[in-house]
Amino acid sequence: MQNMRYMVPVFDSGQTRDLMQTPDDVAVMLRLHELGWGAKRIARELGVSKNTVKNYLRQGDWNAYRTPVRSKTLDGLEDWLEKSFVQHGGNADVVRQDLARLHGIEVSLRTVERAVQPFRQQLAAAAKATVRFGAIGVGPTQSVDIPYISRENHPFSGAIGRFLGTKSGP
Repeated sequence: MQNMRYMVPVFDSGQTRDLMQTPDDVAVMLRLHELGWGAKRIARELGVSKNTVKNYLRQGDWNAYRTPVRSKTLDGLEDWLEKSFVQHGGNADVVRQDLARLHGIEVSLRTVERAVQPFRQQLAAAAKATVRFGAIGVGPTQSVDIPYISRENHPFSGAIGRFLGTKSGP
């Protein structure tokens, strides 16, 4: 049961700190407590803080950390952001300027870039899906014959061969 904790380096001090215990770790703590072990002994055995063990024993089960729900400045404007982003060809700075002009919301460019990130991926996928490879002046229903040029019948094959030293002659 040694080394059952998870460690992550803290870069500013060079020390390590504990991460949240896994459900299995907490189950072990609870089982050892049922067997009569004290919090201090369980903490020593599992290599965690005594207070960590006490907290989990008090809770009686493993609970995930709660992520705080924060309101964002651009909440409710997702549809407008998408429409504006597509209208301006993926230019987040123009969207930011429109946001200030039309809605009176002043935010940083990075805030707008984060908000339009999913739309940027959709715009890139749509652009990639519509790329056409063809000759200029050829319609979508017309076909073009592109001759196959092998090494032997390439117009520069003699010069390249002489340069590489694999062919002699004029």
